[in-house]
Amino acid sequence: MVRQRFPFPLSTPVPELFLSPSPLSPWELPHLPLEHPRTFGAFWVLGPARIWHCSRACSLSHGSGAITEIFPLFSGILPLVSLASQLCLFTPGLRIHEYLYFQVLSPGDIRYIFTATPAKDFGGVFNTRYEQIHLVPADPPEACGELNNGVFIQDQIALVERGGCSFLSKTRVIQEHGGRAVIIADNAYDNDSFYIEMIQDSSRRTADIPALFLLGRDGYMIRRSLEQHGLPWAVISIPVNVTSIPTYEMMQPPWTFW
Repeated sequence: MVRQRFPFPLSTPVPELFLSPSPLSPWELPHLPLEHPRTFGAFWVLGPARIWHCSRACSLSHGSGAITEIFPLFSGILPLVSLASQLCLFTPGLRIHEYLYFQVLSPGDIRYIFTATPAKDFGGVFNTRYEQIHLVPADPPEACGELNNGVFIQDQIALVERGGCSFLSKTRVIQEHGGRAVIIADNAYDNDSFYIEMIQDSSRRTADIPALFLLGRDGYMIRRSLEQHGLPWAVISIPVNVTSIPTYEMMQPPWTFW
């Protein structure tokens, strides 16, 4: 399907519009027409009639200093970003507090803060912050049955791969092996921006441990680093409160756009 450059006429009144993800990548921004002030970041700033997937705008508002350095065009519309972030708190869907962040502490070459999203309608929540805990890639990666390295997952967090069975099934497998939580990475290794909403299957089963979705690109880079270093697991800190970290200290993966 061909993506149209503008999803609405330039003359459309702002109040009749809504906040929606832009069909453009961030790297197309320099080519946007300046007479279209409703365009910023990877978003279209539209009106209050409806707020749709505004969590990215929330994230942008927290990093406004860095954004204006990269794209000076943003400086005149940051109030709109801030407004969008406030509206996010009162709308359904993925809100800013529904992003969960973790930091890889080791290996050092991927010592970044990663973004994940909790499952929508199954799994538990993090009641404890783990300053240092192992992130263990499951073997086999899809974790749809008995694990070859289940002994290493007990009391740790498992990194598994999407595919082969439902998200809930994977979560239950890790729970049965004593895992504290599971991070399910997309099996599309080039996915560096699209978060999938994880929902339970039709089996009416339940799971108690937290289940998070991770971008495929992030999962691939973590596993690749472990393979290169010959390590059985990474050491991570989870969850991380990014609002307490200055923008200039944020160690973000260089292959993704926040």
